[in-house]
Amino acid sequence: MVSLLIDVAILAAGFAVLVKAADLLVEGSIGLSRRFGIPELVIGLTICAFGTSAPELFVNGVAALQGRDDLVVGNVLGSNLFNTLVVLGVGSLITTLTIQPRAFRTELLFGTVAALGTLVLANDGWFGPAESVLSRGDAGLLLLGFAIFLRHAMSIDGDEDEGGSEPSESALKSSGVLLVGAAGLPLGAHLVVMSSTDIASAVGVSEGLIGLTLVSMGTSLPELAATAVAARKGYIGLAVGNVLGSNVFNLLLVLGASSALNPIAFDAAFNADLAILVGAGALVYVLAFRPKEPGLTRAAGFVLLAVFALYVVFLAVRETGRLEADEVGGRVGSAAPGPVGWGPPERVASAADTRIHSRPAPGPWRPQR
Repeated sequence: MVSLLIDVAILAAGFAVLVKAADLLVEGSIGLSRRFGIPELVIGLTICAFGTSAPELFVNGVAALQGRDDLVVGNVLGSNLFNTLVVLGVGSLITTLTIQPRAFRTELLFGTVAALGTLVLANDGWFGPAESVLSRGDAGLLLLGFAIFLRHAMSIDGDEDEGGSEPSESALKSSGVLLVGAAGLPLGAHLVVMSSTDIASAVGVSEGLIGLTLVSMGTSLPELAATAVAARKGYIGLAVGNVLGSNVFNLLLVLGASSALNPIAFDAAFNADLAILVGAGALVYVLAFRPKEPGLTRAAGFVLLAVFALYVVFLAVRETGRLEADEVGGRVGSAAPGPVGWGPPERVASAADTRIHSRPAPGPWRPQR
């Protein structure tokens, strides 16, 4: 119990470091970019989106190197669903989120295509008898897609966005703030990955669920904070661009970089989450382009938040089914005879212990003959 409380405290500290570091990174980045007169929407799609996606990038980099594949995929998908449904939902409760239709549609389309592309690349089993893995080749395609998105975002003209350049701090001060934020992100990422996996093991919850909920929500707090502040101050392009850009960054840059570091085994259960992500994007499109009431209004915000609540219920039901299946498998495995090494890990350890105490064996994991 004490160990679990320590892990929770470390997790909270990791999130605090991530959020503050991302805030400093965004503050410094925006300060530098506005000195060059970059349009508000472009800031949201690039500088701000990168800053708020930096926690996902560092968390997934650490998790990928540690072989935590479900945590890598779950964090990206959970973060994007949180961004699309909760962050946009909260932003629209603060003020109606309206933006240039052409720009909004293009960036939303990028996010949808990225999700569909990830779905195809991750499911190698659809095209033959192969293990579903996001390989380094897939990583190259994802990173190429990100380069195309970045080139498009930087080509947006200022007349597509009503925002503009505002006075900012000196370039030297902004650079210092940016560097401090960048330095704090790896520390926070390490604390989050270490503590979340320990908590998952302690309470018997899968790492995939931890990634889809606890870690993804924590690493999406910068997006929530940035969008809420931007909406309150009237920077609509920044508020919406931050979410749409962050979603593309997560799928193409974060998942692509994670797969490049270490190929990611893809659990087919995540196909449902990817399908829900595509559906969430379609829902935002429908709500934002209603003929009589364009933009994401307060009513649309409530709809988005309600859909996210239903998604959380879906996760809970799915995890309950997984735990029940594991329990049934454990009972069947312990009752049925068979060589050591079959069945769930709990039975393997028990059989090995029994054999060790009964008579000498060549190895604790070698079947008896």
